[in-house]
Parts: sequence; C-alpha cells; structure tokens
Amino acid sequence: MTTGILPFPKDFPQQLTSYCEQIGEAIQAKKHHDTRRHLLLNFLHEAFKIEPVDVELESKIKAGELRGRIDALYRHIIVEVKSDFDGERDDAQRELKKYFASRQRPSDYIGLVTDGCRFEAWHLNNRGELASISTTELRASDPLSAWRWLDQFLSTSIKRIPTSDELVFRFGVRTAIFSKASDLLLGLYERVKDEPLVAVKFREWNMLLAKVYGSPLGEPALFINHTYLTLISRIIVTLSLKGGTPKKTDLHGLLDGSYFVRHLNLKNLAEPDFFSWALDTEVGADFLALIDDLFAHFTVFDFSQLSEDVLKNLYQELVDPETRHELGEYYTPDWLAEITLERLAYKGGKLLDPACGSGGFLFAAVHALRAAGLKGDKLVARALEDVIGIDVHPVAVLMSKANILLALRNELPSFTGDVTLRVYMADTLMAEEDAKKGVLTIPVKGQDAFHIPLATVERGDLDELIDFLSSFARRGSKHEEAAEKAKQAVENRIKLLTADKEAFYWRHNFRLMLKLDKERRNSIWAYILKNAYRPEFLRRAKVDYIAGNPPWLSYRYIKDAGYKTRVKTLTFDHGLLGREEMKLFTQMDTSTLFVAQCEREFLRPGGALGMVLPKTVILPAKQHLAFQRKGFTEVHDFTGVEPLFNVRTCMIIRRSPYGPSNIPRFSWSGKMPARNLSLREARPLLTCEGDTISFDAVSYEYSPYYDLVANGATLFPRSLCFVEPVQGAVSNRRAPFVRTSRDALQDAKPDWRLEIEGKVDAKFLYGTFLSKDLIPFVIRKFLLVALPVISNSHGDLQMVEANEVLSQGYQDAYDWFTQVEKIWESKRKDKKQNFAARLDYDHLLTHQNPKAGSIVVYNSSGMNISAAVITAEESTTIDGIEVVGMISENISWRYYAKSEEEAHYLVGILNTPAVNEAIKPFQPQGLMGERHIHRRPFEACNIPLFDSKSELHRQIAKVSAAARAELLPIVPKMELPVAGARAFARRIVAGKLARLDELTQQLLRTASTGRQKRSKPHPQAELL
Repeated sequence: MTTGILPFPKDFPQQLTSYCEQIGEAIQAKKHHDTRRHLLLNFLHEAFKIEPVDVELESKIKAGELRGRIDALYRHIIVEVKSDFDGERDDAQRELKKYFASRQRPSDYIGLVTDGCRFEAWHLNNRGELASISTTELRASDPLSAWRWLDQFLSTSIKRIPTSDELVFRFGVRTAIFSKASDLLLGLYERVKDEPLVAVKFREWNMLLAKVYGSPLGEPALFINHTYLTLISRIIVTLSLKGGTPKKTDLHGLLDGSYFVRHLNLKNLAEPDFFSWALDTEVGADFLALIDDLFAHFTVFDFSQLSEDVLKNLYQELVDPETRHELGEYYTPDWLAEITLERLAYKGGKLLDPACGSGGFLFAAVHALRAAGLKGDKLVARALEDVIGIDVHPVAVLMSKANILLALRNELPSFTGDVTLRVYMADTLMAEEDAKKGVLTIPVKGQDAFHIPLATVERGDLDELIDFLSSFARRGSKHEEAAEKAKQAVENRIKLLTADKEAFYWRHNFRLMLKLDKERRNSIWAYILKNAYRPEFLRRAKVDYIAGNPPWLSYRYIKDAGYKTRVKTLTFDHGLLGREEMKLFTQMDTSTLFVAQCEREFLRPGGALGMVLPKTVILPAKQHLAFQRKGFTEVHDFTGVEPLFNVRTCMIIRRSPYGPSNIPRFSWSGKMPARNLSLREARPLLTCEGDTISFDAVSYEYSPYYDLVANGATLFPRSLCFVEPVQGAVSNRRAPFVRTSRDALQDAKPDWRLEIEGKVDAKFLYGTFLSKDLIPFVIRKFLLVALPVISNSHGDLQMVEANEVLSQGYQDAYDWFTQVEKIWESKRKDKKQNFAARLDYDHLLTHQNPKAGSIVVYNSSGMNISAAVITAEESTTIDGIEVVGMISENISWRYYAKSEEEAHYLVGILNTPAVNEAIKPFQPQGLMGERHIHRRPFEACNIPLFDSKSELHRQIAKVSAAARAELLPIVPKMELPVAGARAFARRIVAGKLARLDELTQQLLRTASTGRQKRSKPHPQAELL
C-alpha cells in the first residue's frame, strides 16, 4: 500500500481493542445506557476525532404532538443507545421514527441503534417508513470492517486508495449512501414513470435485460440500481480525469454527455440513454441535486492511486437481480483476464470482448498495450482504435467505457484528439439481418421497426447520419410546418445514398423517428441505433483477437420465445448439436455457442481467441462433444483456485495451429486473500501443473435410460399447491377439507407465506414428496398437492382453470382454485402467465403419468445421488385421503419402470458409490462442492436396460429390494435432517450397498467412461 494512504489510522486497532474490552465488561455487568453512551462517545472521540462539543446529548424534541429526548445527536446522525438490544429493538425503532419526524428534513438523517457493541443503521424512506441500511457487530479481531462501517456515517478525512472493495464498502447496497440515494431515486421515478419518455426507456431497458437473464424482469428497484451505478461511474471518471467536482451548471452535461465533450473531448461516454430518464421531466432538478450530493462523498478518495478495475465489484453487487440462476456471479477477476491476454501473447492489434461486462478484459488490454511499450498519445490512439467491447447489458456498456478511460487516465489529459470509445450496446447473437432485403432490423413496438441498410453499414458513416436524422426529427416534431421543412432537409441528405432502396429505408427511419418524437418516445432510439449496427460492422471489418468471459445462461432459463429460437437455430447452424439431440438442449448453456458465433463472425483468419468458460465444456459430456472436437491450442483448468466463481472454471485458447489431440493442459491452484487481485499480486500465490488432454478419440456412450428419465414439474408457489387434511374436520372422501401445508408455509418466501382452507374434490388431489424426504431406497414422507389438472377422455393430463372446473361439476374445487387464481394474479411477476401455465411450464406436469405402477425417482440437485422406488400402493392414499396418483416435483427426476423388479434394479445401481463417484467430473461445482445431478448418472455410466433374463440384473434387483424392505419400517420414523437421514440409511444397509457396488462395477466394467488420464508434467508448466 502506498505510504501515507492507510485504510485507517495506525492507532485504530488498539483503540478498538480497548473499547471492545470496556464495552464488553459494561454489557456483561448490565450497565445503564448512560455508561455505554459515555464509553461509545469517548471511543468515537479517540478514533474519529469527534469533539464532545459537537455532540448534543439528551436533545429535546418538541414538534406538534411529538415529545422525547435523543440520546446523542451528531450532525445528521441520531444515536439511540439501549441496554437490552434485542428486547428494546421495537421501542428503539418507534423512537427513531419519532425523532426523524421531528427534523425539518427527515431524509437527511441516519439513525443508529446500539448497545455499544451491536449496531443497526436506519433511515426514513420516501414513503415515510423506517428502512434498514445495515447491521454490524464491533470485533477487536476485525478493525477494517469496524472502521469501514462506522466511517461511512462519520466521514473522516483519511484519504483512501479507490479499490473495488473500498467502493463497495462506501457505496454498495449495505451502505447509508446507497440506501438513501436509491430511495430518493425510486421516489423520483414513481413521480414520472408514466411520462412517455420515461416509460419507453424503462420498457426498452427491460427488454434488453430479457436477453441477459432469459426473461423480462420489470423491476423498478433494479432500474434504480442501474441508474445509481451509472451515476457513480460518471462521477469516478470525472474526478479521475478532471480532478475536481464540476460546477452545478455542468451537472446536466454529465447526463447528456455535453460536459464530457466540452471539457474532455469524450464523444460517447455519456449520451441520452436509459439512465438519463429524469431529464426534461418535473424531477430533473432533484435528480441533479442528488448527483451534486454524491460528488461530496468521493472526497475521501485519492484517484491518483487508482490501479485496478474499481467498478467490477460494485457492478456485480448492483447490476443483477437476486435470482441469477447460473449467470450473474461470473465477473472475471483482474488476474484471470491478465493471464488470458498473456497466453494470447497480446501486445497489439484489434481485440474484441464480445460480452465485456464491467470491462475487465478491456482494462487489461490497455495495460497490455502499455506493457508492450506504447506511451502517451500513441497509447491512447491505439487503445481507442483497437480495444473494442460489445455487451447487451446497458450498464455494462457504460462501465466498460468508464474502465477504458480509467486505464488511460494518466495519458488522456494531454491527448488533443477526439476520444470515441469503441464499446457498443448490442446483442452478439441477435442481429436481425435480413440478407434478402439487405437491411438490419431493430424492432420498436408492435409493427414499428427501424431498418438499417447494410450498404450504409459498409460505408461506415452511420453515426453522423443517425444523429442528423434524430436532430431534425426532434425539431420537426414541434409543429407541421417544421415537420415539412425537416423532411425537405432529410430528403436532400438521403438522396445522395445511391445503393438499392438505401434512401427508401432511411426515409422510413426518419418518419418513424418523427412519429416517436411527436409521441415523446424518441429520446432513446438514436442511442440504440448507433449501437445496434456495430456487430454487423465488425463482421465485415474483423478483429485479430477475441478475449472474454461469455454469458453462461442455461438454455432452460431462456423464457423469450424469439431468443430461444435464435439460440437453438444457431446451435444447429454451428454444428454444436444435431437436430436429433434435442434433449441435450436442457443441459446446454450459451457459452459454447457464444464462442462459436464470435469466432466465425468476428475473428480474422489466423486470429487468436481466449475465453473463460465453465469447466463442463472440457469434461466428458455429449452436449459439448462437437465443441471439443474442433480442438484448442491450450486448456487451463482453474478448479484449484479459490475464491473464483461458484462453478468450476476453465480457460481455452485457440490460436493456429490447433486441434483435438495432445493439447497442453495447465491445472492451476492457489488460495487468494481476495477475489479481485492483479496478476502481479496473484502470481506468487498460484501454482501450475501441466499435462495433455485429447478429445479426438473421445466417444460418450450414454445409457439407453438417458432418454427415458424426465424432470418433475415446478409446483410453485408451494403455498398454493401443497395441502394437508384439517384435523377434526368431518371426513369426506369425495371432497376432503384441507388447508395449506405447514411444510409449505415453513419453506415459503415472505410474499407467499399465506394460508388457504377449504374443501377440494378428490379428483384434483395428488401425492408428491420433497427432496428432504428422498432417502436411499425409500421416500420418508409423502405430501398432498391440490392441482388444477385432470385426465381427459384419452387418459392424458390437461390443465384446467377454475371456470372449467365448475363446468365439469366440481363445486368445491372451483371455490378452491378461484381463491388460488386470485392470489396468484395479485402477486405474480409475469402478468401474462396464469397459474395453470406456471405449473405446466414446458409441459413438465401434463407429461407425467400419475397412475404409473412402479416409479424410480432420484434427486435433481445435491452433491450425492439418492434414489428410491415409489410403488403402486404408495400412490393411492396419503394421510388417509385417496389421491389420483403420484406427481414428481422438479426437485427430482423420474423413470416409469415396466415392472417393480426393473425399478429395484435401477434404484440399486443409482444408490451405489460407483455411480456416485462416476458422476462427480460431470457435475458443476459450487462453493460447497458438486451440485446438480439431472441426467448425469446416464452420461457417466452406460447402464443397460433391465433384462429379466440376465442373472446379474435379477441379482441387483433382489439385493436392492432387500435393502428397501429393511429400511421401509425405519425411514418414515427418522427425524434427522436430509443429509443425516441419508447417511444413516446407508449405514443401516451398508452390507447390501457394498454388494450392490460390486455387482454394479461388474455390470459397468465394459462401459466406456471417456475419462482422460493425467500424464507427466508439460514442459511449459514451469514457465507459467
């Protein structure tokens, strides 16, 4: 760390230790809150230089009917000290709300509730409600956390290095600054959200995110997070390049970009984009005032010390929704981006990151150019020309632009040329190019769409033309005479475009702009158009290097039908899967398709590619076979490095010549003190072993059961599906009296923690089970579910809505499902999806057979596999109530066995250590180890179909049936958590499991595993 710049004063750890000892004794002795307040204020005086005269004690409040005394008031901090932290919490919150209300500007204040050791921070939100900011507990062993938490409120003058961690601790989601700023932004947005200019920006932002996360999110809170983050990035760029806060009159220019053009020659850092939504609305002045206030919080940082991608962690924390499936965590640490460029030997040439995220690879590319010897204006010119990024995420584009500027902050002040950043908001996979018409289509809404002629793209003067049309559309929208004059000016300009129908399309584009401007819906489209054509331009220009970390979005999470079709079409087009391999799509993610698409579309012949990918793409897996057989120059395995991502990770290099045989493989390991280190910091901590790997001879022989197993339905929300009989109710076999299951309520999210009670016709009652009750060989407990599904005349299941239930004569079920549908419609996020469609997503419910005789089930997720048999007898009655049959939930996979003997055969094999170990290389790995089982037992093991004539098969079935018989009277009585129950069951039948393992290994002995063996160290390993 640079001399003179410390995270806290050198005496702070000792001061904290002394205070923790004193306050600990006071709490132990149950000292009065006056004593604790004295100790706290003395500590704050010593550690944070807060003078006693600046603290107002027992400040009286008198406002209307409000009366009381504030324990301590320091500037904008209200401190409430309590002796019994837990017992007096509710009282403290009531008092805080009263104290906030007594202030002239309540939103300016922060409330701290403390017993001297534990702290809670609160503020009053825009609805007048008390809102939590964060909590902490002071510990002598962790002075950094204690300092950061207290300092965010007390604002000392100690200068800090602006690292990514420091920014998160100062401006992240658990800070006072974020809590208050986001609350204010949300209040401003609520006031203007229905204005056409604001509504169109929110809608287009939401549709772009549907491509990032698989479906539209529609969450104003996330839109506000993104707005906040873009403001932070622009402030950091301004302070890094200009060294000071702009005048109040310049704040508007930070949003529309004019400030950066005027003062820094930055042509496209900031444009009227999605996040300038407050401009030209009634809340514009308040929005600018917030920016001015945010600038004041950055005075604690010394931006001359900036040396890393400082926006990465803040971007990761704020940019994604809470439920990211398997996408949102994967932002690349600096050291991994640097290793990728190092292995590409990048020292110059056009480099593209086609999914640039926060810009980590672009940041590293600038530093690689500097390390190659470029300096001053030459470095800036080459970086602006050669470092290129694309991302569909609008925030990612802004973050990447900011990071390129931060990487060049020392050279830019003396650069006299225009600064135009080659980072574009576009979807690499979704360019709607109509080759026959010669246009690129950008949909607007309904039938409206812009059409960019490819001839204009070839000419390369699009930005200026789009700005010209947008400017005249804005002026022409004011009145009809102006519109006619604007049309004349545009006609004079576009008549010079001579390619076939080129002028026709631009005339259409102008008229659409004019229409949107008149409807106040055009503020965003020039920005979108200037970005959308860039992938098409790059397809023609090509690049020398491609590097990055593409999206790892699983195909099963893509809800948008158009996007799903495009992904499927491209997958076939690139030969990654054959059309006969449709079932493999559920195991695919977009990463390999992204690599194939970018390599074909953007990379020049002889260019080089380096991509960070999930490790599954180099493991034995049929869905990746075509990708693997194309080959690589190098493979890097980062399984042994932590912390990294939440799944195992690799990096592949393709640089001529490359192929599928004898590929150098480097296996990295090391324990990092933090996630985001530079390579200089990380290299001493990393070790590397080398060997080779080949894919040309790999052949994956799947079990014939692979295509016969299926995943269960998602019965969510469980509180609307899972039921139990009401004790003491009159017995009614036709329509039992039931209520929401206690198990469902216990596991429900707060929004869905609700209870329904009533009668349901038995025709709609089914059995199911939860993963926690799937014990080896036996289901511990079956549960009732009430589902709007019924057998049709052909015996197939079909979903029904409440009105249809009534038409079939089921009055009680009609009453029940009417309640359910009403609740669903009031709480659902996707307003287009009804309850029945939600349950039967991808037909996972209606494709089941509830009356199947013998069902094999095993868990879909978890580290270890556990399989059980469900017999016909178990599928008829649950809790004394007759059910239609058994339905499996998505926590399990199922197989409908042809006989009970076959069911025992398959369950016996699946429960063996041999199969459990065989699937480990195929499973993605989380922080707690391997996870997700799905069809992997039948990928890893070529389990043959049951043959009743085979003595070995019958022997396996017999031992398995005996293990089930032994556990059947014991398992239902187990009250252990799932892991303990499964382990206990295995111990009970350990002898039979050992025998099953022997028999299974004998069965699988001739099957090909496709595993690679390690060889002696590769000669390059020591160099790395």
